[in-house]
Amino acid sequence: MASQAIYGVVNTLLKVAPPLLAVLFLWGRLTLEGAFFAIVALFVLGLGISGLMSQSTFTAQ
Repeated sequence: MASQAIYGVVNTLLKVAPPLLAVLFLWGRLTLEGAFFAIVALFVLGLGISGLMSQSTFTAQ
């Protein structure tokens, strides 16, 4: 179960972080702190999405 959660987090980060960082760079708002906290927020979001998907899987069975 933990491996599925980590997979969900990595998948979310790989899909969302590069476009987010590119947009921040193009707008001139890319800072080290902003990028760090954006990636932390995406990490937590990915864990939440993975947790909800795991919860619904157990509920459906």
